[in-house]
Amino acid sequence: MWRKIFLLVCWSSVVSAKTEPLRIYTYESLIGKDSFGELVQREFSKRAGAEIQFVSFTSAGEALNQVLLERPHIKADIVMGIDQVLFLRAREYDLFDSVENKILKRVETSLKDPQLNGFVPFDFGYLAFVYDSLRTSPPPKATLGEFPGMLGNQKVVIQDPRTSTLGIELLIWTGSKLEEQFETFWKGLAPRILTISPGWSGAYELFLKKQVDYVLSYTTSPAYHRIRENKENIKALLFADGHFRQVEGLAVLKSSNQKVLAKKFIELVLEKEIQESIPTLQWMYPARSGANLPKEFRDIPVPTKVSMDWNKITAHRDEWTKLWTLILSREKK
Repeated sequence: MWRKIFLLVCWSSVVSAKTEPLRIYTYESLIGKDSFGELVQREFSKRAGAEIQFVSFTSAGEALNQVLLERPHIKADIVMGIDQVLFLRAREYDLFDSVENKILKRVETSLKDPQLNGFVPFDFGYLAFVYDSLRTSPPPKATLGEFPGMLGNQKVVIQDPRTSTLGIELLIWTGSKLEEQFETFWKGLAPRILTISPGWSGAYELFLKKQVDYVLSYTTSPAYHRIRENKENIKALLFADGHFRQVEGLAVLKSSNQKVLAKKFIELVLEKEIQESIPTLQWMYPARSGANLPKEFRDIPVPTKVSMDWNKITAHRDEWTKLWTLILSREKK
């Protein structure tokens, strides 16, 4: 009781006068009714006496693209939902402010990367191809490189690497892991791709409508169906050679004139009780060390994390994207 009163007093002292809303660029599925965005918006208004204005885009990649388009007069204070790859892409533009260690100390150690100064993780998950076991029966053991060959006449939907964090991460996962087999993988997968979605929401909707057999999502996606629908048939295909770990984060724009308020927002997002809402609102793992998980999340197998060489990724990302675009454009013809 007294702790909550103390926190409210501390938060109320942050805003001494009427301020402009804290403007946050993010992706559309993070906000809306009964969402993580709605929760933090309500709590921030209550504690800080300031409002949040979420500006949503189809994907985090598009949110970041908007920031780049607005330079040097960027309207956002925070970008929320970008991953490590998008942050590295933006780093060359010197867009983001540094974040104090007292904020980052709440984050699980394995999620922190000294190369990503200014990137604050708030959740994470492992990429996976998700399927419905009532319609699809994949082989019991498979590797990433074997995935196209096991599809037969089945169809898959993926996200566009030019706009989606999932899309660029799959591209990087295949480029880093498969190396010289990268082109073979994508030539094999291309005929099985029904469509390429700008972001996660559109892709998952196609899967739920049974228009595709596999959708690129997360190993935690089945937990949603177990908790919300009491269904056990939605499963993630686990590869024997590991999975890409996506870390979603927030970053404060250097151009913002509300940096103190922005960093208070980040502190709120990393509070234990807020982080413990991540599994059932974001359907991801919380980034805060020691946050409790629902049983359905504890029951999910945690895959091996594929290690990433960020210098290699930075050097080859554009090359992989161009080759991917060429392969997919040829397939459409």
